Amino acid sequence: MKHSAGRRRRINFSTPPPVPRVGDYIEIIIKPYKNKFARGIVKRVLTKRKFHSRGHKVELRDGTIGRIVKIIKRK
Repeated sequence: MKHSAGRRRRINFSTPPPVPRVGDYIEIIIKPYKNKFARGIVKRVLTKRKFHSRGHKVELRDGTIGRIVKIIKRK
């Protein structure tokens, strides 16, 4: 298994991920979910359920789609 160079982040799956809202400034992990992260403002929440074990899928204002890692600032 190859590891990408640079800083590695650990995602804590023991606590439920936060539920994002439109306008929140968040950090997401981009598919294929291998240490590619992005930050931005939520344009829309794509996951319909209130709980998702791997994090809610969202679309950022710039069009990037991924799963939420953490909420940096609430709207």
